Amino acid sequence: MIFSDFFSYVQETRWYREFLNPVVDEIPAHSSVLDIGAGTGKLLQILSLEKEVQCTGTDTDPGMLQRARRKLGQVPAQLIPTEAGGALPFEDGRFDVVSICNVLFLLPENGVLQILSEARRVVRNGGKIVILHPSGRTTPRDLNRKFPFLLNPTAAMWYFATRNQARFWCRDNPLARFCSEHQLKYGRNTVFEGYALLEVIQ
Repeated sequence: MIFSDFFSYVQETRWYREFLNPVVDEIPAHSSVLDIGAGTGKLLQILSLEKEVQCTGTDTDPGMLQRARRKLGQVPAQLIPTEAGGALPFEDGRFDVVSICNVLFLLPENGVLQILSEARRVVRNGGKIVILHPSGRTTPRDLNRKFPFLLNPTAAMWYFATRNQARFWCRDNPLARFCSEHQLKYGRNTVFEGYALLEVIQ
């Protein structure tokens, strides 16, 4: 519970909202969205309130979902606990968009492939899967210039805690391989002034 409270605090910072903005921009208003690894629900809150999106969130951490329920309050989002490595409890083609933020780059390859396969199953034909994670690129000096560490200590913590795994992910490029094997359209863009990578599967 302590970590979920801390993560909820991080999600309320200005820098984290800027980090999420590329995903928000990718999602059409009034669409149906599944957020895998929803955490404490910030993306769901933004999409519901600002774009009137029909939101569903899943997470394997009950503490995260409990905190998300408090954060969302009267926001009409559905929150569903799931088991790591298990199938998602939704029918095929249920959602217009599946979002996955700050999750895949932390997982072993078999976990990545399992989530991608399930995401592909539950997104409708013509829909898309939107993935966001840190890039591990640029330097602490640049980040400190944009978000001074004395005023934004969680930005510094995020950068140093994720940069090594994020750099490995960017070099390995598992999503491009997955899309090539399954004949899916794949695109990637550096966002958040170089500190994050947005990947889209269609």
